[in-house]
Amino acid sequence: MPDRGLLDLNSVGPTELAPTPEAFVFERARWLQVTFEVARAAALRRLPPDVTRPIPCYGRLVVVDGSLGTKRVGLAALLAGGRFRMMPRNVLVEAVVDGDASAMRGLLGAGVSEGRVRLERSGQRAAAEVGRGGAGLATATLPGLYAIEPTMLRWDAWLGVGERGGATVISESVVTPEFDTAYLSKDATFDPVRALSPESPWRQFRNLTTISACYAEGTFVLRGPDVQQPWT
Repeated sequence: MPDRGLLDLNSVGPTELAPTPEAFVFERARWLQVTFEVARAAALRRLPPDVTRPIPCYGRLVVVDGSLGTKRVGLAALLAGGRFRMMPRNVLVEAVVDGDASAMRGLLGAGVSEGRVRLERSGQRAAAEVGRGGAGLATATLPGLYAIEPTMLRWDAWLGVGERGGATVISESVVTPEFDTAYLSKDATFDPVRALSPESPWRQFRNLTTISACYAEGTFVLRGPDVQQPWT
């Protein structure tokens, strides 16, 4: 039998999900994704009981920078890979929003806070920094970018924890990017800030081995939340 998640629902603060599905359309956007192997114990601690772990256990950092209407907004999502109803999914561990986090919290659920998100590209190199409360959380670097056909990239849905009608539920948000250009990097890094507390999920999701990394530009669309089922 596969290992199931060990997330303690009592440790998740109440977060009311948006009453109807909503689309966040990041226009003139840049985004990157780094996938990396993490320790089994760290991954299981962040997966809900209805989600099983993959082999190897992996985490993902997704950083998006783009325009939401008239505002420039940055989003950094730390995710844990899992399988839900037999399908690969990304479980939200924490997210940092450079801007107003309230609307994004209604989409993604618990674990969303305001902070600092920076994403820059210079030639064949892209880099991101994530911080909160005046302190850094993590950095990611993608050197040696080389162009690819965007259809090579796959984007799994995101799962979160929230409340709807007084019940704790699984929310699902779907990523549907529209690409202008897409790139891969073979030597990408993801590095949590060493000064973080051992209890920080950013530190617990230490990169054991980088699996893959990509960078893209275009329109990044995040749709949800589609409520899947109440947790028991």
